[in-house]
Amino acid sequence: GVIADGLGEPDEALRYLKESLQNWEAVGELKSSDKRRKASVLSALAATSDKLGRWDDAFEYYDRALATYNEEDPLRAVALDNKGELYAALGNPAKAKEYYDQALQIWSAVGKPDPDLKAALLVHIGQLSITSGDIQSAIKTFEEALSLEPPKARQADILTNLATALSLSKNLGQAM
Repeated sequence: GVIADGLGEPDEALRYLKESLQNWEAVGELKSSDKRRKASVLSALAATSDKLGRWDDAFEYYDRALATYNEEDPLRAVALDNKGELYAALGNPAKAKEYYDQALQIWSAVGKPDPDLKAALLVHIGQLSITSGDIQSAIKTFEEALSLEPPKARQADILTNLATALSLSKNLGQAM
């Protein structure tokens, strides 16, 4: 399913992911590691449903994934971040912030979080700060994301967002 989605075939991905979920549900009682794998399938179903504009389905799959993940699992933080992004995209910044904050709590509790995934969350929080008019908070959040030293592609995304925030703060010299 994930491969089909990556190849630009979200409908095909959805079909494969639903079949995978049916197989996981047929297993019955799952071990802890299998619950994580089932939750990952649910998260992928949510993300694919979101891409297809099936937002009610996406919310349902995110809710099921979040109920399946262990409370401290870093992948739960990713699902919370993604659900927050969906709320942000649908114009509900308060709900988006609620989910971002929950994800940030998980990343803060993890000894050494994945720098790319935590930086992605911080970018989303910074973008939300920009849309709410809190430019200084956005700048601080983007700088924190950069300090994690994520991969170059994520750094490019962070720097683009930081430049936007700096330009909005009327600090054009620093934005360049």
